[in-house]
Amino acid sequence: MVCSTLSVLSGIGKGVKWLSNINMVLSMGLLMFFAIFGSTMLAMELLGKGIFTYVIDLPALTYQR
Repeated sequence: MVCSTLSVLSGIGKGVKWLSNINMVLSMGLLMFFAIFGSTMLAMELLGKGIFTYVIDLPALTYQR
């Protein structure tokens, strides 16, 4: 709530840019935390399987009634 209030008070253009930059820094920090302390290989394996399954099932899902 404090960040939103400061964003509004600083003006719409500058405030949105400020919130966007903070969001990017926090997202990168969270990504690095999970890459270092999480199960990176399991996540990569599941990502690969998910993309493969999506590509295989996409034609059937596209023409489904």
